[in-house]
Amino acid sequence: MQISQLYLDTNDYDKWQQLLSKAGLRPEQGLDESWGLFESDKLIATGSRQGNILKCLAVDPEYQGGKAFDLIIAQLLQSVWHYQTAKREQLKSYPVSERSSIEFTAEDVPGWDSVFAYTTAVSAQSFTWFGFEILESVGSQLIFMERTGESGGLQNYLKYLTTRTLNSLAASDDELPLNDSMMPVSAIVMHANPFTLGHLYLAGLAAEESSLVHLFILSEESPDFPPGDRFRMAQEATSHISNLIIHPTGPYLVSSATFPSYFIQAEDEVTTLHAQLDARIFLRHIAPALSIQRRYLGTEPLSKKTNMYNEAIRTVFAGELDLVIVPRLLSADGQPVSASTVRRLYKVRNWQELAKMVPPSTRAYLREHHREQAAQSEKDMSQREGM
Repeated sequence: MQISQLYLDTNDYDKWQQLLSKAGLRPEQGLDESWGLFESDKLIATGSRQGNILKCLAVDPEYQGGKAFDLIIAQLLQSVWHYQTAKREQLKSYPVSERSSIEFTAEDVPGWDSVFAYTTAVSAQSFTWFGFEILESVGSQLIFMERTGESGGLQNYLKYLTTRTLNSLAASDDELPLNDSMMPVSAIVMHANPFTLGHLYLAGLAAEESSLVHLFILSEESPDFPPGDRFRMAQEATSHISNLIIHPTGPYLVSSATFPSYFIQAEDEVTTLHAQLDARIFLRHIAPALSIQRRYLGTEPLSKKTNMYNEAIRTVFAGELDLVIVPRLLSADGQPVSASTVRRLYKVRNWQELAKMVPPSTRAYLREHHREQAAQSEKDMSQREGM
């Protein structure tokens, strides 16, 4: 048997796709590396990673129960180790003042160096031999597992949240009515890609109706705006809200960009399972750690997927955690204020229309971001011409 890296933009794709199909799985996009175990020229096992998440693991039925799975997992863990080592070294190369904007999760949040796997109940036992532990599950259909790194796992992340909260409250000059039973402790989770007036409206409404609001900004990488920048946009736009604390999610509030679909056959089922897993992690771990009693969501009139997501969360929370779904804020001309619209306007540099949908701090960030992108593009072009 021999392990080799697979290059899915070559003829390797056909062998890979056929093995996944034989195992009842389907191909997934956005993978960073894929590996294959061969016997002679036959691909008998495969596995991939996206960042530090293991995906698309499949073993030919004829070779199940042997060492094929173990060999693939060992190779993937080595691949993740190299990836995380490179991230550490990259972080060290930046000035301390710039680190949070470049790799916010790596610098601050426990769990960034863990390894994660999504699987089914049938396969979960195989992962435990490699140090994975179950974090949460949705019946037998979906098991979310973690192999803890040096920064600590989910329990360390919960301690991190409570410490941030205590430090923030200790530094506050305002007296917050935290013991007022009529005013719940609430939470919002948002991508803020970028932070809009809709996000600000939702945060302000929650703050008015709550003693304290925990605002979680997704830590996932984005092709549009880095997690540290999105975090700071939220901080600057909400700095006047005294009873609001902002947290990064780390890897524990599941990103739609990294959520697996390769072993889930129906697209609607992918959305529902994603939402149910996200809701269970929040309900059973994060909410108790911060005494959260209510969560706010925003509607998305044009997105069937968002509506399905909201309904799935409502089902999980029923009778245990209050859920408030707030209608989307409309602009002065009656258009829904959404981050996707802002991104579209930003791409065509329509600053006049964009200004109607974002707070001044976000507008200032977007202009600066554009200048930096233009300068980098010009620098890259000069380097190419000089070659």
